[in-house]
Amino acid sequence: MPMPLVRDRLVPALIGFSGTLHRRNLVGASEATARAALAAVAECRLAARDRAAAESNFQDMLDAARRLFADRPNPCSAQALSGIGRVRMESGNAAQAAEYMTRTLDVHRRLYPNRDHPDLATSMNNVAFAYERIGRAAEAESLYRQALEMRRRCFKGPHPEVAHSLANLAWCLRRLGRPDESEPLFAQSLDMTRQLNIGDHFDLATSLFELASIRLSLGRATDAAPLAEQAVAMAERLLPGDHPRLKEYRDFLATCRALATPPEDRRNLWPH
Repeated sequence: MPMPLVRDRLVPALIGFSGTLHRRNLVGASEATARAALAAVAECRLAARDRAAAESNFQDMLDAARRLFADRPNPCSAQALSGIGRVRMESGNAAQAAEYMTRTLDVHRRLYPNRDHPDLATSMNNVAFAYERIGRAAEAESLYRQALEMRRRCFKGPHPEVAHSLANLAWCLRRLGRPDESEPLFAQSLDMTRQLNIGDHFDLATSLFELASIRLSLGRATDAAPLAEQAVAMAERLLPGDHPRLKEYRDFLATCRALATPPEDRRNLWPH
């Protein structure tokens, strides 16, 4: 319970602070601090699922950026547009989310012309995610590939964003009906996630589950079951016993074990 308690105290403080700065019209020495405060409040509210309030804060950021920078590309506008896009996505409006994410990508392309930048790669990834949800999977694949390659150039060696990009592209290919192409990407993502996390970690449990899932879909239940067992064991150490994700993993493991068992022995897996 400590995190909600901290958030409950932090959000009102940030709201009051940003309101004071907003009354100063976000100018002078307080301008950068005010933008940071608005962003912090918006992120806290989005985390608390207060979407209307979060979008209002992101809109305040966007309006302030327009006053300060006019039509010039700037990180504040990009952050605000991306924030509104995330709110719309969480509200179930993928089409509007795609519009805001595309505008964010345009700002980042103008900010970083002809060069790599982690924010540009993230914008590509976000647009791809939104495109998948509105039936534009082929365009999403292209953007996921561009984001992956840019992140590989930005981050030398294992990096969480590269591992996430590998998994994102793998899921896209799976949804496009190309599981044979997605399986090695899930394997690469798991290998990198293992290098990045010593011991238990949610990302590692997720990567284990993802690779197990694709291998099961390819008819490789015997290969999937050990990965599923590792995912369940790790999730049991990380999550409370009644967590829905843990139930999902356990049910999946039962399916893997059933399909990996010869038909004549499957009756022993179930209670009589």
